[in-house]
Amino acid sequence: DSLWNLTDYDLNASINYFSTQTFFWRDYMTSDILDDIKKEILSKLPDEIQVSKVEFEGPEVVVYTKNPEIITENGDLIRSLAKELRKRIIIRSDKSALLEPEPTINKIHEIVPDGAEITDVYFDTVTGEVVITAKKPGLVIGKYGATSRNIVKNTGWAPKILRTPPISSDIIGKIRTIK
Repeated sequence: DSLWNLTDYDLNASINYFSTQTFFWRDYMTSDILDDIKKEILSKLPDEIQVSKVEFEGPEVVVYTKNPEIITENGDLIRSLAKELRKRIIIRSDKSALLEPEPTINKIHEIVPDGAEITDVYFDTVTGEVVITAKKPGLVIGKYGATSRNIVKNTGWAPKILRTPPISSDIIGKIRTIK
């Protein structure tokens, strides 16, 4: 009977208490899950791979490494780890492993054949991606991805390859650079 005599203030205070308790419990659970995933990843990866941090980004697990070239050579390793953990795993280069933008552009032009006709190169520093727009993106990717893996190996940046639009447009250019 006394339950029905609660004032609005008492009811709101109870709801706030339980929602904050749930929030702290959920936050605690997330950190435990992340710790477990991090331990599992570190135990499965070879010792020569230098993992700087592991984070959740939404439903994905992002692994930052100081030497991404080793992982690009072992694609099956990440694939099997993702299957075992039942999580999508993204490998990103640590900020310290990234080459500066100007030398990166020069390296890309050295690696990619001239026939690809690269029209633009810009950088997404948040995700560690270099966006390469070319008239022939297949040449930038290379046979079985060899050229794009070579870009990762030499620069640390993960290439995102786009086709140059057939008609140049300021709107498409702005959309692609905003992300």
